[in-house]
Amino acid sequence: MRFRFSARYATPCLAMIVLLAGCATAERDEPVPAAPSASEINRLFEQGHQAERAGNHAAALRFYAQMADLNSVEGMVLAAHLLEKSINTPDHLTRAFEYYARAADRGDIGSQYAVAHALFRGEGVQRDSMQGLEKMGQLARRDTSALQPADVEWVGFAELDLANEYIAGTVVDHDYARAFQLLSLAARKGIAGAEFRLGECYERGLGTAADPYWAYVWYNLAAKAEGAPATYAENRDRTAKLLNTDSLSKAQGESAQLLQQIRSHGRQG
Repeated sequence: MRFRFSARYATPCLAMIVLLAGCATAERDEPVPAAPSASEINRLFEQGHQAERAGNHAAALRFYAQMADLNSVEGMVLAAHLLEKSINTPDHLTRAFEYYARAADRGDIGSQYAVAHALFRGEGVQRDSMQGLEKMGQLARRDTSALQPADVEWVGFAELDLANEYIAGTVVDHDYARAFQLLSLAARKGIAGAEFRLGECYERGLGTAADPYWAYVWYNLAAKAEGAPATYAENRDRTAKLLNTDSLSKAQGESAQLLQQIRSHGRQG
């Protein structure tokens, strides 16, 4: 399971106030519990956050789990992330998957990606790679025009994972043309791994004609991403040797222009 926690979950959402109507009957005289207040969700979040910062992950999980029990999607995601990354018990991945699944059912796109990825790899759940790919495909087909940048990024990760499978051909047949299409979409969302893989497609002629100019453009973009592996720069530098001075200068300008476009849509690195 590969889930990256987003800072947007640092602000708990307001709890929904449920209005109840009707009178008590002789058959039902027990009081109906009130909906949780926003202040209660905030209190649990603050306590969980403090415990997590202090390194008390077990206590933090209890608070986040209470948030989840109050139907807080943020609580579900926080609990899942903590179980996945910081809690080492025999069932921690299974419990993380359950929380992600609950959040995914409520429309959280990052959790939908986590569920698809877990199904594909069999992490915390019985492996069903085809179902995982189907869920990835549903994400990849999402209309991103109204999504927040963080959610657009999750769609890009789904596109990258699908493309990698079309290249590897472990579950579905090889389809380099489809992989190239998906990588082109993901790369323009600022997914560094997709930028690198797109560079490989241009260098090796996978799904498109081999073109060292565009291979350099995308390798260069990938190498500029924050925390990029050394391989990204190595491929860029190797490809640069295939270009003459004028072509290299134009390719560098092309990369700069694409990077500016990508940054305008949310990428920081």
